[in-house]
Amino acid sequence: MIIIEKGAKVNLPKEYHLVNNICAHLYDHITEILADSYYSEMRSTNIVFGEDEELKKKFIEKKELALDILKSSNKNDDLEIVLTKHIVMSIISDMVNFIYESMIIAQKGKMSVAFALVRKPFTDQLLILEQILVDRKDFIDRFFHKGNPEDYDPSSHKLNKKQIIKNALSKLELSVFDPELIFELREESKY
Repeated sequence: MIIIEKGAKVNLPKEYHLVNNICAHLYDHITEILADSYYSEMRSTNIVFGEDEELKKKFIEKKELALDILKSSNKNDDLEIVLTKHIVMSIISDMVNFIYESMIIAQKGKMSVAFALVRKPFTDQLLILEQILVDRKDFIDRFFHKGNPEDYDPSSHKLNKKQIIKNALSKLELSVFDPELIFELREESKY
């Protein structure tokens, strides 16, 4: 368990136990997305074949990957939904693993390793989620159809990260966050 109980023997200074426990509760809420039935629609997608027997046959025969079938059949809306769900759920799964390990390592007092682990979810993976939020169709086009990592990868210098953050925040309609400050915090955490 990543919550620090009263009297527990950990190397993390006592003044940070409350912050650790708040983070542990937030971690628990994020992990609910991966298992709770409320989010089950994120783990599967139903594709309606309608009258298209040829498409149905392709899926039954499984001679091609489902994504390739959708692409070759011009089912781009379905392809976009499948990929978006898969990418989002994969990123969330990866994020919680990094966060969990970071918290465990922090409790052992290995802060430089803990910070290195927790940085990735909030610099790299969050930027991918923000790109999806800003324009899902565009992201799937860059990610799947074009497939050039420089067009979507958080480490790419071609991305205007500051603008992506600003656009994502405007989509969320949360004016309390300053995109400039968020960008600076992320970029400075890399060093």
